[in-house]
Amino acid sequence: MPVAKGKLGNRVVTVLRDTGCNGVVIKKSLVSIDCFLDDYQTCVLADGSSVKVPIAIITIDSPYYQGEVKAWCMEQPLYDVIIGNIDGAREPYDPDISPTVSVVTRQQAKKRDNPYPKLKVPGSIKDVSLEDIEHEQQSDASLSKLKTVCS
Repeated sequence: MPVAKGKLGNRVVTVLRDTGCNGVVIKKSLVSIDCFLDDYQTCVLADGSSVKVPIAIITIDSPYYQGEVKAWCMEQPLYDVIIGNIDGAREPYDPDISPTVSVVTRQQAKKRDNPYPKLKVPGSIKDVSLEDIEHEQQSDASLSKLKTVCS
């Protein structure tokens, strides 16, 4: 079976090109809630059984199809995306395997690996005891409101 990697938004997905299917199937958990339509489709499966599934509009970038399409959302399809015989789908023996260049700069990699910036904190206070801090807090007039609220 012709299986390839593709993209659904910024997520990498497995894509099957299925010539026995006449639509697009997607794993329901991969679809954003705002992509669902208020519509359902009854799909007849290979064993003759049928299932009613919601429809969503998704954008696929794969070797077999690129663009926006209505997809049938199923709970547990065999692959993340299944592309059937739809307008614009490439043949299973003719995927578009032109390389896509993905460049990551050193700065982008650094941000990706450590998304939180380092905190800038002053050096530690030396030669101050807990008693000194407690005395200063007790004598600070700006904290008097807090003392009455917390008491």
